[in-house]
Amino acid sequence: MSNYTAQAERARFNQLVTQARDGGKQHLWELQRTLTPELCNTAVIKTIMKHLRLELVPNLAINEHKREPHATYGQNALPSVTMLSVVARALRSNPSLKEAAIPLLTPAIDGICMWINFCLHFGLSIPMDETPGCDFRQSYFIQSQLLVDLLDSHPHIRSMFLSSPTFSDLLIRIWMTEGKRSEVFMRLQGPTPCPIMTLLLKALKEDIGRETFLTRVFVRPKEFPVDFAARFVLRAHQLIEYATPAQAIAYVEALITAMELLFSSHTHLLRRCFITAEYLPQFASTLGEISDAILDEDHPKDLLLALFRPTYKLMKLIMYETPRAIRNQRDLWAGNYLSLLVRIIPSLPRDDEGLIGAALDLFQALGEYTVYPCVIQATLDDPVTDQDAAALLKIPRVAPVWKAFRGSLNDRVEVFGKPPKDLCDNPSVRLPVNTPLRKAEWWDSQCDSRKKTTAMVAKRGKGDSHKRVEAKQCSRCSSVVYCSEACQKDDWNERHRLECRRARVYHSRRRSENAWYSHTSRAFHAQLIADTYNAHLADIEGKVAETYPGVPICHIIPTLIFIDIPYKAQLELITPASRPSSLGVGKRVGLEWWNRGSKVAFSQRWLKPRVSELIKGYRNSEDGAKKTRVVEGTFRLGEDYAVFLSVRLRISESGMWEPGYCIARYGTQATA
Repeated sequence: MSNYTAQAERARFNQLVTQARDGGKQHLWELQRTLTPELCNTAVIKTIMKHLRLELVPNLAINEHKREPHATYGQNALPSVTMLSVVARALRSNPSLKEAAIPLLTPAIDGICMWINFCLHFGLSIPMDETPGCDFRQSYFIQSQLLVDLLDSHPHIRSMFLSSPTFSDLLIRIWMTEGKRSEVFMRLQGPTPCPIMTLLLKALKEDIGRETFLTRVFVRPKEFPVDFAARFVLRAHQLIEYATPAQAIAYVEALITAMELLFSSHTHLLRRCFITAEYLPQFASTLGEISDAILDEDHPKDLLLALFRPTYKLMKLIMYETPRAIRNQRDLWAGNYLSLLVRIIPSLPRDDEGLIGAALDLFQALGEYTVYPCVIQATLDDPVTDQDAAALLKIPRVAPVWKAFRGSLNDRVEVFGKPPKDLCDNPSVRLPVNTPLRKAEWWDSQCDSRKKTTAMVAKRGKGDSHKRVEAKQCSRCSSVVYCSEACQKDDWNERHRLECRRARVYHSRRRSENAWYSHTSRAFHAQLIADTYNAHLADIEGKVAETYPGVPICHIIPTLIFIDIPYKAQLELITPASRPSSLGVGKRVGLEWWNRGSKVAFSQRWLKPRVSELIKGYRNSEDGAKKTRVVEGTFRLGEDYAVFLSVRLRISESGMWEPGYCIARYGTQATA
């Protein structure tokens, strides 16, 4: 092309820009067809922005778009919106234009968003026809891609979009809209990811975008955040129906990544909404169904390997959480998460230390909570096939971990099948009037709840096989239970009246944080400690003799750490303090046993008299631990807490140790 011809073409283009600036649908459409990134300049951008001013947007609620001058404004807006995609490409390729365009674009952010919203209302977009077709989804995909292009055009422009409530409202509309068959919009075909999913991720990855977006979610009616969370679950369900396994893996990982970003802000409030939408069992089930579909593919191993990432990331959503930790694990098991994991692991490269280590971490995370009744109940509905289990045994690093995991789980299921023991938090036996309690019989202080008509009753119930009617639970603090009114009165006078007020505040706070230890779990754990102690008695006593030769067994507390798989046993030496006790029980048990040196801190200091009474009584017992033992168990309760349960065991006629009185405390990692 000669210089004269090029100049003539440029002159005609500049004239077209001037005509389009003055208005006229035909001129704008001609400019839209002519515009390229190379021709784009500040005059073009000014022309587009003139027709996308915020004050020109019609009020759809009163049908302004049907009346002049708003009808003309609407006709001018569609080609103007469409040209923004060319502008975005021009900004990425022309640095000088990029800097000149920023002051033109940033004041117009809200207007751009409102006009895109106007187009979506009618299903308008280009390259579709000027009138909406039967498939509104295409308009949502095209306009979402336009917004993605604008966000990518310049960091400052992206920041202005993400900080705009109008943009967040637009994004919420795009995410929430359903089609005629109540389906959400997802583009699964094509070489590029779904633009709606891409747009959401871009908004959530930056703090300002995430905070603005969540603010707009929560200013809506109170039921809206749950509906918002439900769209994640609905998209996961649609993957099973419409996507190939490869497409489903990529999309479900994007969904989980979006949830991870959302949970990093407004954690507790937003998580509750997702919990209401049952996101954990639903996503675990979706991953399982994807794995089922993969088995029908030609190369299932590669796809199963790809599925490991979203499987790991789903666990990671709850791995470091304390609120609702137990029920989160229950929900994962309810979605058959273990079966999914066992199916995937054989596809991992055996020489990949990182992937195999991550898989073992998942076993550890799952196993930590199989000590809770509601989780064990869920495990019974998640059977692993013999074929899948056999495949794990062929992997050298995985086989011993799997054996320990399966063995520990079987042991806990066996204990779970036993009738639950009743609890009573009165350590003093209620004997007939004028019958003194002999000092040597301190250990026999256990209420015989079978003789009490007010004893707690075990009932079968969905989600917790040992649901209990706590007839004599303290109505003030709920932290203690009794087998009878007489025991409750006795313990109130002796101990609980000094504990109740502080226990009430503490228990209320932990319930509000969804991180409390139930009496159902305590009763089960007492039995688990007793059964584990019986099963490994020879090993434990051998370790005592080796570690503390010549020390009476009643001077040592075995601690069974059920956080590990399999459990680990540690020994704690009971050492009396030399200073007089302020607790009214003579010399007190050493502070090192209560505080565990610098490792664990216990904040429930009002329980110290109870613990000291239990431990000191055991240490000074005249029978030398022939009829009684005190054993402690440690159980995970979220990322921040563990439960330490001290249980008094009594020898039965069969020679087995049976659980009795027990005290539970919350422990946290001590800070320096």
